[in-house]
Amino acid sequence: MVSRRDLPLLVILFLALALRVGYAVQARGTPLVEVLLLDSEFYDRQARSLLAGAGWTEGVFFMNPFYPYFLALVYWIGGTSWGLVAAVQIGLGTATCWLTYTLGEQLWGRRVGLIGAALVAVHGVLVFYDNALLTATPILFLNLAGMNLLQRWRCAPAPLWLCLAGVCLGFSALARPLVLVWVLLLGGWFAARRQWVAWGYLALGCVLVLAPVMIRNWAVGGEFALTTSSAGMNFYIGNHPQATGIYAGVDFVPSAEPDQEREGFVREAERRLGRPLGPGAASAFWLGEGFRFVWSEPAAYAYLLWRKFLLFWNEVESQNNLSFYFAREWVPLLYLLPGWGVLAPLGLAGWAIWARRRREVLLELYVLAYLVGCLVFFVSSEYRLPVVPVLALWAGLGFAEAQAAWRAGRFRTLGAAAGALLALGAVVHYTDPLVARLHSMRIDFHNFAVLYERQGNLERAREMARRCLAIDPGFGPAQQTLARLEARQVHPETAEPDTAAARGLRLFGAGDFARAATVFAELAVRSPEQGRYHNSLGLCYYKMGEMARAEAAYLRAIELNPAHAAAHYNLGLLRLAQGAPDLAIQSLRRALNLDPQYRAARFRLGEVLARQGDRVGGLAAWDSLLAQVPGDRILAAKLDSLREAIAGGGR
Repeated sequence: MVSRRDLPLLVILFLALALRVGYAVQARGTPLVEVLLLDSEFYDRQARSLLAGAGWTEGVFFMNPFYPYFLALVYWIGGTSWGLVAAVQIGLGTATCWLTYTLGEQLWGRRVGLIGAALVAVHGVLVFYDNALLTATPILFLNLAGMNLLQRWRCAPAPLWLCLAGVCLGFSALARPLVLVWVLLLGGWFAARRQWVAWGYLALGCVLVLAPVMIRNWAVGGEFALTTSSAGMNFYIGNHPQATGIYAGVDFVPSAEPDQEREGFVREAERRLGRPLGPGAASAFWLGEGFRFVWSEPAAYAYLLWRKFLLFWNEVESQNNLSFYFAREWVPLLYLLPGWGVLAPLGLAGWAIWARRRREVLLELYVLAYLVGCLVFFVSSEYRLPVVPVLALWAGLGFAEAQAAWRAGRFRTLGAAAGALLALGAVVHYTDPLVARLHSMRIDFHNFAVLYERQGNLERAREMARRCLAIDPGFGPAQQTLARLEARQVHPETAEPDTAAARGLRLFGAGDFARAATVFAELAVRSPEQGRYHNSLGLCYYKMGEMARAEAAYLRAIELNPAHAAAHYNLGLLRLAQGAPDLAIQSLRRALNLDPQYRAARFRLGEVLARQGDRVGGLAAWDSLLAQVPGDRILAAKLDSLREAIAGGGR
């Protein structure tokens, strides 16, 4: 029989379960289930390979190894079903609510634990990730399990609890190594208490999990990699002259798909060094390139760190995989649930006002670890998600202490808390052009248009492309995708596999740039439309990172057809990737002289001019573009930012 004392927790756990099941029900028959994006597709493919007995399809791990093995286990138990994975993760997500409660109860009492668990139960982003084929849910569960075991050791010291906590954190590190920053910070906490041996037990648990992976990486690749060989690449993505603080692709990487990202980074490192490299050596090269930016441009790097700090606390959910905002379009339930914009001010206010008398350094070090991780690399919704339960507990402490202050008549303290809450809310909800762009779903709709086209579902692909253009009518890639899809609808014969041009486009759309280049090279030789196909060939080489061959193809296309605006535009992008912005500006202006309605060229011209310090020129280019696409909120936000810079004395 359920006691009255247990009833509130059971209600919270039932609510958590019901919300997550409600998401799964609403997501059925939507793009969230029908196609897999980026990392999710990679994890699923690797899991199926493991299940079939073919093993891992690459050498040294580039992506985290934990989640594909986790998926393979789920698939082995009940079949390769999204529904079963969602069911397992819903169970883990509900268990995370319970673990939040137990941690809060041990630290600050039952009421704080209940409030914290309730906030975790209704947090919309957690509900979203509990139904996504991504690492977030297992990481939260493992981290909370490790924190509870560590707290158990504090109450009843025994090495076993520390070893088990280390094992949990080790498995979490196999899913994303950022938790190891916390393990290192814990070393300082243990040292301050003169408990090095105790920290050794915790570290031993981690090593027992990580050592086999390090040995495996050395055995198959001859290179040291703690978990994966992607650390240097991720560091460079977050720290280079064009970095914005979030995940953003670089010009020499054709796609954010893991296989192509790995290949693009390795190939570009080999091109720059002029010799073949293994994954570990390429990672070390990009780590060095990132540090080169840090040392050579300290002022720009300091500003970038400040941007990352603000983005970490901002309410926007920056995706590097599936977007929360895109999911919300298909699952209306998410509109009803609070997110980071509610939780962060409540949690920070609870910590700042109430936790001073009841501090828990371990939780503060935990949040600091993930903040440092995002400052070192880049900010994303998944990277900061593990701190949600701690913020929920701080918010719970704030509610509990505020109630006690009200009863005791300490209204000055309550006023200070309210003021802190309002100030933090203003900071968390600050919006600039980047934040506004992150709320937009244009990239998500275009990505799904491409994925549906690969599947052969052209009707669904056209729907996604049109919805993308409804958000941003001037988005060039979506215009091209929709034009291609509509051409295939009007002229079905272009979809036949034996049509060379269509085959080249299909291969290009699927990311098989080498085979697409072979097709376009043959067409460039035998077709009277040589200029057009040289331009397509240049695009293939560009995506493959072969800049010299891409340049030769674009120049040949322009030689054959000097009025080929797209070739001039593409040459401009290549010049930009080569670090020649002045030449890029010349090519973009030629493209616009040939086609004044070329929206993509006008947008990029404004961007390059602004980046080069010519804010007035950039403003003029974007003003012209805004006249072509009135109502574009993202572009309008960029214009407002430029106007503010000019008013502040910019050139």
